[in-house]
Amino acid sequence: MGHGQSTTAILTCGDWDCKHVHTQCGICGIPVPPAFRQWVNIKRSYNEAYGGEFRGMKSMLARLKLLDREGNPLHGFHHLGMHDVENICRCVLHLLNDYGEIQLNGWMR
Repeated sequence: MGHGQSTTAILTCGDWDCKHVHTQCGICGIPVPPAFRQWVNIKRSYNEAYGGEFRGMKSMLARLKLLDREGNPLHGFHHLGMHDVENICRCVLHLLNDYGEIQLNGWMR
């Protein structure tokens, strides 16, 4: 990255959260914080890296064989914030192990 560019990024499982920040900033009449202008959508990263159709965290965990017989995460509960963060991190670490880096791939269109 060039001088003055950030080496950090927000990472999400989908674009909805970051797009919602843009909408809310517009409603409130405030500028969008720079951190929310670009982000990493881990679902898109998985689709680009592994092909297929990763539609959410469960499909990424399934690829890692981290779901039980009923299709629930082996670690924690789906849609419980702290467990979702841990499971998304598992997916990110797997992707980094395979490819070494993750690119920004989310932005307002």
